[in-house]
Amino acid sequence: DIISPISGIVFNSNFQIENSPSEINLFDWNGASTSGDKLDAGIYIYRVTVRSIRDGAKKQDYKKLILIN
Repeated sequence: DIISPISGIVFNSNFQIENSPSEINLFDWNGASTSGDKLDAGIYIYRVTVRSIRDGAKKQDYKKLILIN
C-alpha cells in the first residue's frame, strides 16, 4: 500500500509468488492511484507486507517514497 497523509490509501497491490527466492523484484509502477490518476509530487509512506504460505508468518514494514514528477 502507498499511503498519502492527506487522502489515505492511494495504491494497493496483492499478489502471490510460489517457490520464490529470497529477493524478488515485483513490479513496475506508473505513479497512478487505483483510480488511474497520476499522484502529485511529494513524500508518501508505503507499507510492504509479506506472508509465508508455508507457515503463515507475517512481516510488515513502512518506508518513505519521494515522488518527483
